[in-house]
Amino acid sequence: MFEGLSNIEGVVCEKPKGAFYVIAKLPIDDAEHFSKWLLTDFNLF
Repeated sequence: MFEGLSNIEGVVCEKPKGAFYVIAKLPIDDAEHFSKWLLTDFNLF
């Protein structure tokens, strides 16, 4: 997960030290708008 996120331009995250989760700063301006988009319009397939 960390390596994949690190390869995305504009994404900032630190490698976890013993934890199983990654916290990433995404290159977005409005987190609420982004969350709504993920829930309503995003489709991977």
